[in-house]
Amino acid sequence: MRTSMIMALMVGLWTATLALATPVIDVGTIILQANKPGQVVPLLVSGGDQVTGFNLRAQIGDGINSSPIFQSVSFAGGIWGVDPTTTGNLVAGYEQYAQLSVIFYTDVTVPADGLLATLTIDTTGITTDSMYALRLSGVELIGQDSDFLLSGGDNLTLAPVINNGTLHVVVPEPSTLGLLGVASIVVCLRRR
Repeated sequence: MRTSMIMALMVGLWTATLALATPVIDVGTIILQANKPGQVVPLLVSGGDQVTGFNLRAQIGDGINSSPIFQSVSFAGGIWGVDPTTTGNLVAGYEQYAQLSVIFYTDVTVPADGLLATLTIDTTGITTDSMYALRLSGVELIGQDSDFLLSGGDNLTLAPVINNGTLHVVVPEPSTLGLLGVASIVVCLRRR
């Protein structure tokens, strides 16, 4: 009887360590500079469930009016490793949308906890302080939310908890620009 209780306890502990939390993607508020391309935004996930891929479906702003645009999306690094297999691309003609997937084509899984993707965003043409939605759920043109892929067959998905975020595009204060100008002159004079 004692042996069976110990075995039951061990199985219970082992099962508890396998039961991780549903992935959570909390985009938050991201500060970007106005009128500047190539701004890198990391997307993080927490929770830890084992996944074999991710379908990113993202939208900036309302998808119609002028807003920042996606320049690229990368899944390299983070939870997917150095050179993951990706499919899809930015939505041609609709640069405010991105639809890409990363997947392991074998039964490899990773915990959904860490760097999920890196977005590169361009704010060229935006010259005033502005706020824009950054959505991974409720993406209008694509019509589906971002989700994770599970191993074990086609179309096995796991819906994460998604807290959409905000891109806050800021224009530096004129006094800040003046200080940067003075600092660059001082640096140039010191080099001479």
